[in-house]
Amino acid sequence: YGVDAKKTISTLIYPTEVMDGAIVSGNCVSACDKNTTYHHVNNPVIHDLFEKHGKELNFVGVIITNENVYLADKERSSNWSAKLTEFLGVDGVIINEEGFGNPDTDLIMNCKKIEEKGIKT
Repeated sequence: YGVDAKKTISTLIYPTEVMDGAIVSGNCVSACDKNTTYHHVNNPVIHDLFEKHGKELNFVGVIITNENVYLADKERSSNWSAKLTEFLGVDGVIINEEGFGNPDTDLIMNCKKIEEKGIKT
């Protein structure tokens, strides 16, 4: 809340916090790749999972993480994301990515490390 996410570690929040505006867009990338605050607040993946919570699945939370530039930061972030996921004791996760190109590395590193813990992605 209220800080630049570039130096934050992966953090667990309630889905309703995202819907209430916990993520504010501050990105500065190509025009075709900007996720506005509106897009974060109205994330269709979060809304769909929230709608199914308690009926078809147990939606335990949202892990927010940054998309780093340097490999060492990507390693640190993906290690912590996998650890948080393991702490939650979930069977599977859905990873939702913002951007393309360099962030694809973050996506794959998160998938790989979470799957190494026996959790489906």
